[in-house]
Amino acid sequence: MISDWLVSIEGTEAGQQLALWLALLAAVLHAAFGALQKGKHDPWMSRGAIDISYGLMAAPFALFVVPWPEPHMWPIFLGAFLIHFPPNGSKPPASSRSASANLF
Repeated sequence: MISDWLVSIEGTEAGQQLALWLALLAAVLHAAFGALQKGKHDPWMSRGAIDISYGLMAAPFALFVVPWPEPHMWPIFLGAFLIHFPPNGSKPPASSRSASANLF
């Protein structure tokens, strides 16, 4: 399993190299997603494309690599889902074109 492999390289040179490359990849992806979000395209569509892409990338890991959560955790996940995805869609993306977005 991949989790056994990750535990086996913990504290080794290979583990340090993997952590470095993953951190650099995360930084590049974060910058790219930020540029897409604030680019010339509609921020809602850009955010939707980013979220769908991320979901497709994460789904194999979430479904097949990590263990399923315990049943007592499902109400917490439902609450988090309801907080982050309001039913009327009135919550704008955090980095939409607003006065605070122009600070950076």
